[in-house]
Amino acid sequence: MIQQLVQNGPGMWSGANYTIKKDSDFKPWLKYGDGQHGADALFEGDVVERPLEDMEVVLFNQQPSLHKLSILSHYVRYFQRPK
Repeated sequence: MIQQLVQNGPGMWSGANYTIKKDSDFKPWLKYGDGQHGADALFEGDVVERPLEDMEVVLFNQQPSLHKLSILSHYVRYFQRPK
């Protein structure tokens, strides 16, 4: 699934924007790259940045507490604003 998001790129909805290799800080924007090559070069530990989708789980931590008990999980609800 993640490889398909990288192949889609930022031009399609539910496509990835950036990939970050595990041992590098370089963050190439997938708009100007080859999506198939980027998908084939993914390995365990690489980070793929993409937009959130509806009903995904995200974690939030309430400040100033940094305890594990203060972490909250929420479902993403994506609403489009009326024009």
